[in-house]
Formats: sequence, C-alpha cells, structure tokens
Amino acid sequence: MPNKPTYEKLKQRVKELEQSEKALKDSERLFSQMFEQSTVSTQLLDPEGNSIQVNQKFCELFGVIPEDMKHYNILEDDAIKQTDAYEMLLDVFNNKNTHRWQNSFDIALASESSGVKTTKPEVIYVENLSFPIVDDDGNIQYVVIQHPDVTDQVKANQTLEESEDKLQLLFDHSPVGICTVDLLGNFVTTNPAYEQMLGYSKEKLRELSFFDVTHPGYRPKNKALFQNMFSMESTGFKMEKKYIRNDGDEIDVSVHATAILDDKGKTRFGTAFVEDITERKQTEEQIKANLKEKETLLEEIHHRVKNNMQLIISILQLQKDYQDQTGSVNLEDTINRVRIFGDIHRKLYLQEDFTKIDFTKQIKDTLRELITAYNIKEENISLELDLPDYLLELDKAISCGLLMNELVTNSLKHAFTDKGVIRISIKRNPSGEIERIVYEDNGKGFRNSEQGFGSKIIMALAEQLNLTFNLNSENGTRYDFVKMVCDQIIEPSNKEILYVEDEIIIAMDRIANLKRAGYFVNDRVITTGEKAITYVRESSQKPSLILMDIKLDGKINGLEASLEIRKENPSIPIIFISGYEDPKHTEQIAAISNSSFLNKTCAPNEIKKEIDSYLK
Repeated sequence: MPNKPTYEKLKQRVKELEQSEKALKDSERLFSQMFEQSTVSTQLLDPEGNSIQVNQKFCELFGVIPEDMKHYNILEDDAIKQTDAYEMLLDVFNNKNTHRWQNSFDIALASESSGVKTTKPEVIYVENLSFPIVDDDGNIQYVVIQHPDVTDQVKANQTLEESEDKLQLLFDHSPVGICTVDLLGNFVTTNPAYEQMLGYSKEKLRELSFFDVTHPGYRPKNKALFQNMFSMESTGFKMEKKYIRNDGDEIDVSVHATAILDDKGKTRFGTAFVEDITERKQTEEQIKANLKEKETLLEEIHHRVKNNMQLIISILQLQKDYQDQTGSVNLEDTINRVRIFGDIHRKLYLQEDFTKIDFTKQIKDTLRELITAYNIKEENISLELDLPDYLLELDKAISCGLLMNELVTNSLKHAFTDKGVIRISIKRNPSGEIERIVYEDNGKGFRNSEQGFGSKIIMALAEQLNLTFNLNSENGTRYDFVKMVCDQIIEPSNKEILYVEDEIIIAMDRIANLKRAGYFVNDRVITTGEKAITYVRESSQKPSLILMDIKLDGKINGLEASLEIRKENPSIPIIFISGYEDPKHTEQIAAISNSSFLNKTCAPNEIKKEIDSYLK
C-alpha cells in the first residue's frame, strides 16, 4: 500500500488533470461556439491543406454543406492553383507567414474544379485572411482562412468608380468651362474647356485664384457673392462678368456657382460652370446698335420727307412767282420735277441701304421717263453716256436728279426739231465726290435772253452741289460743271439777313419771300457750317441776323457753327429753322442766348414775325 504522501500527490494530480480536461472541453466548446456563430466565413485546415471544419457562414457564403467539405484539399484545387492566392497559401503552409488579399471568387468554377457541389453558382468578392496556428515547438497544427464577404462593398466601389469615370469624362469633355475653388478662391480643379477659355495651363491656374482672372470692375460684386456662399448665406449664385485671358484679351462670361458641402453641412468648395458669352454679347450689342441705327434712320427719313415736301413747296412757289411775271403756265414741267422725288424715294425703300441710291441707274431712268413724257420716239434721241457706277447720298441724289431733269427737259423741249444727241459725262475725284459734270446736246442752242425758270433752277441746284459751270450755246448747248475751289465773300448791306441752308431751292424761295417783305437778304446762300463761320469771320460788316438750318452739309451742323460764330460775335441773333426736331437740339438752342427755333414747314408770316422780334 502506497504511503499517504504519494497518494495525496496522485490524487491532486488526477484532480488537476480533470480540471485541465474540463477546461479543455470548455475551451473547445467555446471555440466551437465562436467558430460556428462567427459572422465571418471561416475554414480550418490541417497542415496538409485538408479541410477539417467550416462554419455556418462559410456554408452560406459558398452554398455548400459541411459533409461535402470533408474531402476537400485546398492545395490540390486546380482552380486555386491558377490564381495568385496559391503562392500566398504555400507561403502560409511552408513558411508559417500570414497573408491578407482580396479577390473575386467564381463559386461555380471552384465547384466544378473541386467536385464540391454548390447552390450559389455566382461570382463573389472576398477579403482573405490566412494564418497558421502552431504548437509550443513551432509546428503548424492548423491553418485558418477567413473570408469576409466584401461583394456589396466592391460592387458599390465599382459603381462609384464607374460614376466617377463618367463624371470625369463629362468634366473633361464638357464644352462648358468648369472649375472648383477653395475657401480663398484658389483653383483646385479646372477642366480643359475652362483652361482653353482663359488661355492658361492647368498647372498655371493652380497658382491663381478666380479673382486674378476676373476683370477689376467685377471683383467687388463677385467677392461679395462668393463670401455669401461660403458663409452659408446662400447655396450659390449667378452673374455675368468679364474675364481677362492670359493674352490680355477680355471676354464676357456667364457664371453659375454652387456650394459643395462637407459631412457637417458646411461649404468646403465652390464649383462654377462658366460659359463664354462674348459672341452672344457682341450679337446683342449689334442688335441694339442696329435698332438704334434704324431708329436714327427713321428719324432721318422723317426729316428728309419733310424737307423734300418743303422743297417741292419752294419749287412751286418759285414757279408761281415766275408765272406771275410771264403769265405762262406749265404744269408738265412741275409734274416731272415732283416725279423725281417720288422715283428716288420709291427706289430707296426697295433696297436695304436707306441712305444711298444707285445714281447711274437713276439718270438712265430719268432720261427714259422724260422721253416718254414728251411723246418723243426713243429712236429719235441718241444717248451717249459716260457714267461711273455711283452710289449717291439721298440729298445729293435729289439735287442731281433735279439738275438732270432740268437739263434734259430743256433739250427735249427747245433744242431738237426732229432727231438729236444728248451726251452726259460724270467724273469723280479720288474721295468719291462729284468733280465734273458735262452735259451737252447738238440742238439749235439758245440766246441768254431766252433763259427762263428752268435755267434759274439749274443755277440754284449747281450751287447746292458746290458746282460752278460754264455755258456754251453756239453749236448746241453745253454745260460744263466743275467743283467750286473757293467761296467768294460778298459784303452784306445794312441790317442784312444771312441764310444758311443746304437746300438751295428752299433758301431761294425763303429769300424771295423775305425780299418781297422788304428785308435785305444776301443772295448768296451758305450751305455748310464751315462756310458760315468763314463768311461771318471775314466780312467787314457782320450780318444783323442769321437764319440757320441745323442739319447741314459738311462736318459740323448749324448748332456747332452757331457756337463758333458766337465766340467772336455774341450779339448776332440766330433763328434756327429745321425740319428735324430733336429734344436735345431744343435744349441746346434754349442754352444759346438771343436765339430761337422755327420748324421749316412754318408759314412765311411766322418767319417775318420772328425776324421782327429781333430787328425792330
């Protein structure tokens, strides 16, 4: 019988073994519970790669049952051998290293290769963690492989990447400029369209802020809107402004900025969509300019129509005076003169340019219409024309048209007994102005005593066109008109009235009326503002009153000429007579002392009354 101490030791040892066994069983039970209840797919392998145990999450993930995995060896799986994972597995089993990797896993392919049936023939994505379990001597007891399922995360990342790729594609190829800036306005990202718009490289823009490329005139407003967006007073803004390109050119842009918020709801970046609207702005400005031009043109046409009506009235009045003296009445000539106005206006309104007319065609049409009007056969009149292609301003076209009408009418009525020849030649100087007009016929000619009303009209029209002429009527009739070189200064008489008017016939009518009323009026009509200034400056005896048209030939108008005259002669009264009523002109006239305004269509007694208010 063993002694008592030995027995006690043996008993204690048995107790310790029982406790150890119980602890081991508890540990195994705990491990088994943890293994089975783990939310991560887990596989336990022996040192040779044979599957010992898989948990429930493994079975759910790969669609297998535990019994089918008992004969599975991971190192003999041909499907795994063909992947990068195989080398890592060998390193775990042979070198006791730990490896982590992510890969896609084709369950159907793996099932076919391993012979393990599956109920989930699909592709999944797993995060693999493989590590060895060794004993105290460093020998591998087990290899554990865990497979967290990251399929949803990978697919979400793929979707995000695809979305980002699409967004980047849109960003890179957008025809609209796009930029992102930080809190200080410094550029963070810019797309090619934005870079091309400003002429800067992507790298150079990273060194700038959007304030640097914004025109100084727009920076204060842009800064205020930008600060409001980053202080959360607004979520974005729209504005039109100007950029200054790298080459110094200015462009107009439309900016639509919006805030990009962080996870705390605060503005982190600002993104702007920028469109170059320079062409649109230029088009808008052109449209506005065209509208303004049309408005001005309509005002001008309105003025010209009134002016031409007054011109017709003046012609009729002059012819009436002539008929009162001679007792003869010739309405046919008057009708032809009025027809010139109507014909020129009709052609004017049929073309796009309302300011000029094809005068060469106008002369040819006038010749044809007059031959028809006087019942002359076309074959009886031979026309020899040397005419340049010539666009002429409306005022000069009417004056030239009337001049040709009088010349041709005289020839058709008085020069020919049967057949005849009419020759017309027009020459221009390099600046395009009429320099010479030669008109001649081979008719019977006439004596100076035979000159009538038509000749007076010819003289007036020539002067209005700034032409002087020589007349030869020995062998036929020849008018040689040439451009005036200088203007002769005619000294005014006591209390003389000076008339400044670019429409000579209107002035002739007014002058005749004023003379009949007993006024001294200079017969010389001044047609430009420059001539009026020179006349008054160089005359030893200044005129007592000036009747001044506002719209004149030349570079300065009547108002400007009057201001220049008043510098040296502040006391000369000036009555402005114009068919062009402009509120600005009315204000300017009101500011000129000792002056007043009358409409050109006013009656003669109104002019007389206004003159008397200054001279009597």
